[in-house]
Amino acid sequence: MDDLKKNIGRRLKEVRLFAFDGMTVSQFAELLHEKSANISNYEQGKANIPNRVLVELYYKGINPIYILTGEGEKQREQGNLIPESDAKVNQSKLQFLMDKANEMTAVAGDILKYVQEQSAGNEQEN
Repeated sequence: MDDLKKNIGRRLKEVRLFAFDGMTVSQFAELLHEKSANISNYEQGKANIPNRVLVELYYKGINPIYILTGEGEKQREQGNLIPESDAKVNQSKLQFLMDKANEMTAVAGDILKYVQEQSAGNEQEN
């Protein structure tokens, strides 16, 4: 497992140096909305790269499959790019739908409880 993390870290550093024109760890961290210490840990294979960082790299034009496996091109085809602004809109829509689903689940639970109570009351009468 350590070799896997080290290989992923090596590829992350490679992407930082070549695809992002030799950015420093601090610059790369800022670009990815991450702490410099975390980027260093990922590059050294001391910590797993979280999904949010892979998603940020995707939005920046990097193929996350390359980072994880070493397969494919470092940079992904631009035709597949989902603009970050659209993703945020989709994320807010998704959150809205999740909130509504949670509300409906709570209401369904209340209805089920009421029906069970009514059923139990009817059985006691018989």
